[in-house]
Amino acid sequence: MTCWAKYRETGNHQLLQQMAQRGSVDADSHERVAVWEAFLYQRGHIDAFHRALTPIIKWRENPPEAIGVIDYGCGSGSVAFAFDEHFEGETPLFYVGLDHHAPSLDLCDAMLSEVMAGDGGLCVTVDSKSVDALDCLDSLDGADRVFLTMGYLLCQPAVTSDVARDLANSVARVTNELGMTRLIVVDAPLSRSKYPDLMKGLRSAGLDIDEKISAARDYEMRFPALDGEAFRGRRLSKADVHYFTLRSQRAVD
Repeated sequence: MTCWAKYRETGNHQLLQQMAQRGSVDADSHERVAVWEAFLYQRGHIDAFHRALTPIIKWRENPPEAIGVIDYGCGSGSVAFAFDEHFEGETPLFYVGLDHHAPSLDLCDAMLSEVMAGDGGLCVTVDSKSVDALDCLDSLDGADRVFLTMGYLLCQPAVTSDVARDLANSVARVTNELGMTRLIVVDAPLSRSKYPDLMKGLRSAGLDIDEKISAARDYEMRFPALDGEAFRGRRLSKADVHYFTLRSQRAVD
């Protein structure tokens, strides 16, 4: 994308890489960290999430009218691109990105706007300035399936056990409001993930949790090049994928 050009020309690649170690973006990180993280890892994260979606949404067998996504820790919008690639641009996507890092939100808006200004294949509503997912539900009007997503969020050092419990409470509030949601968590293997804390919080909230998938998935991680080439290398990698349907007790009863 064209927004990488000015950062390729800065000559500060080593400095930026030191600033943006994987998983180190927090609310106070420098604005350039958002760009560097996206440049290094977004293609790989899109591929990992796309790989995770393949067994979850067999959309040609039961095509949805529209998909709604609330993406916790959205970064630069990798999940939105993964959904769009999965549906081959044929299904409207109502996307809400939430993140505490303001420059990442700005980058998310800019990148999705750049795509929407192209062939119009991605229909996105971004309400990324909100801090409470409940405030964003109006943005999902028209979606007949709602997914809550966390892509490489729970393995970040900035996500403590308390943050994971706050995320669980937010998921529970949205699920109680809608009656049913679908939760997809994609995580890095062998990380100090706060996934157990998230699940503990969801159970404490009294939700009916139906685990559909919990497995490691292979995908091809592609790395960008700074010399103008599309990718400088590839390697086989893995991602931990967890998929649940969540129902409020009201919906179960």
